[in-house]
Amino acid sequence: MTNKLLILQCHGIFPIQDPDGINLEMKTVGNIATCNENIASWQPDYLVLVPKNPEQAIIWTEEFKDIQKEKNIKVLIAMKNPDPELRKRILMEGIDDYLLIPCSSYELNNKLSQISKSSNIQMNDLYKAKMNANKEKIKESEDKIQDLEATLMNVSESLHNMQNPLTVINGYANSLFKELPDNVKVQRLQKAVKKMKLQIKEVLHTRQQHSDTVINIIHTIHSELEYIETNEELAETIDVQLNLGKLPKIEGSQVHFSQVISNVIKNAIDAMHGQEHKVLKIESSIDANDEISLIISDNGPGIPQEIQSKVFDPLFTTKPQADLTNLETKEPSGTGLGLPSCRRILEMYQGSIDILKSDSSGTAFILKFSCKTKQSA
Repeated sequence: MTNKLLILQCHGIFPIQDPDGINLEMKTVGNIATCNENIASWQPDYLVLVPKNPEQAIIWTEEFKDIQKEKNIKVLIAMKNPDPELRKRILMEGIDDYLLIPCSSYELNNKLSQISKSSNIQMNDLYKAKMNANKEKIKESEDKIQDLEATLMNVSESLHNMQNPLTVINGYANSLFKELPDNVKVQRLQKAVKKMKLQIKEVLHTRQQHSDTVINIIHTIHSELEYIETNEELAETIDVQLNLGKLPKIEGSQVHFSQVISNVIKNAIDAMHGQEHKVLKIESSIDANDEISLIISDNGPGIPQEIQSKVFDPLFTTKPQADLTNLETKEPSGTGLGLPSCRRILEMYQGSIDILKSDSSGTAFILKFSCKTKQSA
């Protein structure tokens, strides 16, 4: 395949000695407009600029350096004895090379060959760099998946081991309920134990599809807020503000939506740990396309800008792992699985969870998911 060489010479000529020695299809134009037309239609591989003087050389360098990148054309400037500083400036501006006038076919072929080799080396280096970067990303992803799988295995084993002591607690809760059926605290204890059993069963059977049930989101929110109501310390220090309008019931797994709402509320409470005045706000709305939005916000210190993009990464957490020290100090602890699981669950319902805002005044998460109207909540 013969390469194409376009020559722009508004003034003077570009003499080539023994032109028969050049294996190129050449075309010469006399102005910039015609040059640009030929670049678009003829699509040359090389462009030689023959300026009238150094000033024009600088102007053309600026004129064609963008075209050079966009069209992937190798651009050379041909001059009679160019000043060393001019040569340096031309090359620094991105022009591929320069030619001396008059030019022999040997010199022209040699320059074009050098430019092509250099371009191929750069392309190969760029390709290798991209391949290495992709390999590193794949390796990093595989390591994260392995860590996540190991963590999930440990969680499953822990949950499985929790079933026996939970059965004992459930037995005592049922006995207390028989003796004190009207006691509110006993009723809540029994309800909490049943909820834990259901959640453990759901986690241990994650490969099964979620069961289609009718869920009342408003009731689910109030149910998850019982965590605050039943904790005297939290009930006294957290100002819960609700702005919940009427919402349709939706189809899905009650455990799934309870888990999502519970995780986000728990994160908001943890974010306000140590503050004297705490505000937890939950707002709901629905648009014309039956998409529900929940905004759950706190007045904590906010999430630092540099880690906001990482909060949905599995195993990423700024909290210490749970141990006996946490239990004594009541300091929040975490595993880095809460928000990733929220995103995974909502994506099952074509929904989403994102940070709506986070600054020194607090953080707000927005949850969105579609629904099918059953009846008004």
